[in-house]
Amino acid sequence: GAALMSAAFLFAAAPCRAASAMPPQDRGVTDPPQQVAGAAALSSAQALEGKGKWKKAEAAYKKALEAGPEAKEPYEALVKFYETRKRLDGGVAFFTAMLEAHPDRVIGHYALGMLYRMKKEPDKSREHFFEVIKVRDPEFYKRIMEAESGAEPSAIEQEKAPEKAEENSP
Repeated sequence: GAALMSAAFLFAAAPCRAASAMPPQDRGVTDPPQQVAGAAALSSAQALEGKGKWKKAEAAYKKALEAGPEAKEPYEALVKFYETRKRLDGGVAFFTAMLEAHPDRVIGHYALGMLYRMKKEPDKSREHFFEVIKVRDPEFYKRIMEAESGAEPSAIEQEKAPEKAEENSP
């Protein structure tokens, strides 16, 4: 549970290895004005939430998320907002729709994993955390799936097996 969530977060927050070969606009890298706008929207959302202006706060959180789609802070703040307002279903609906429109926003799967965890739906939570890991580190994901299914070890593990056999032989 907690270890999978932590691994998923680390992968969600880290840049994709292959992304460095892409142009900045395709990597979701925001330019400084967008970063400033995102930070301002996030600050505004937090202030509105503090004043009890829930609808305006929610809109400002969503604006912060759009201004900086790769920044983890707006995602975390919006998940916390839905948790605090006891609107987990609203959060699930929002992040599900966002992922349908923007499937490349892997951190959205992390947000859904968190929301489903709060809803006490571990299978759905786990599914979304695995989506993060699958995209960010396909080899690690493959090893997890092999271990869970009881499948034969991958070719890499099979290559290591003869070395261990030699070490243990008399």
